[in-house]
Amino acid sequence: MDSDIQTRINDLNKFLELDRWRYDDLPKSIASRRTKKANVLSKEEAVSIMEWKITHGHSRPMLMGLIRSNAESLVSSCASAALDALSKDSEEFPKASLDALQPLRGVGPATASLILSIMTGCDTRQIPFYSDDAFLWLCLRAYPKVEDNASEAVKVKPSPVVLKVRYTLNEYRELWDACNELQGRLNEGLEVGQEPVSQNDIEKVAYVLHNIDVSGFQLDGSVPVAEPSDDAEPETVKLEEVVEDKTVGEVREGRNLRKRRSDVGGAQEKKRKIK
Repeated sequence: MDSDIQTRINDLNKFLELDRWRYDDLPKSIASRRTKKANVLSKEEAVSIMEWKITHGHSRPMLMGLIRSNAESLVSSCASAALDALSKDSEEFPKASLDALQPLRGVGPATASLILSIMTGCDTRQIPFYSDDAFLWLCLRAYPKVEDNASEAVKVKPSPVVLKVRYTLNEYRELWDACNELQGRLNEGLEVGQEPVSQNDIEKVAYVLHNIDVSGFQLDGSVPVAEPSDDAEPETVKLEEVVEDKTVGEVREGRNLRKRRSDVGGAQEKKRKIK
């Protein structure tokens, strides 16, 4: 087997193994430790969490050095304090728990939310992870979609979106509300035996939407997928207006402006129908 192909296979297997550890093994292990009043998180696990984070988003190698510089005792005490600070009210934003993790080097609101999400992974009310993917989807409303008049298959092309997230508590609060609203709406009217939608499910969907251009997946309107000719330029899935030189605030303002225009247009149309 070609060495380059073998390297890719090894990297993929490592990626999948890290995914299983993050979503399944570690949350279950921490849940068991919590019942035994044992140390809930080790330094080695914190380092692996950071490794998972940078392989699923923007590469920030310096974060690995920062997280490794924390003392074992500090990691343990901060993680325990973060869990202790979780409110009995599951609807309350976990600011105190996020603050409890701030003494750790390399840990900001996004990484703190990831640690909390993992530590509450087996809880009825899991803390959502403040990921770029989820923020882009649920707060900026930018995701691949097909135009209403699409009459043939469209092939997803690399997204032009460059996300400029400030990674602040206010932004995370916005995402927190959006994730919980979506989860609550999707879980309404569940029948006995149906599996509820979890925060992990929402996070995974966001990851797929943000990275769908590398999957080779094709979206179509109402007809089977058609292969474009060699000399034809494939259509692209439209994204809402999120461009490199715009800040998140400008994008939100643009979105609000489009909504106001839509509301005005709808009101005018209703008046014409009444007349």
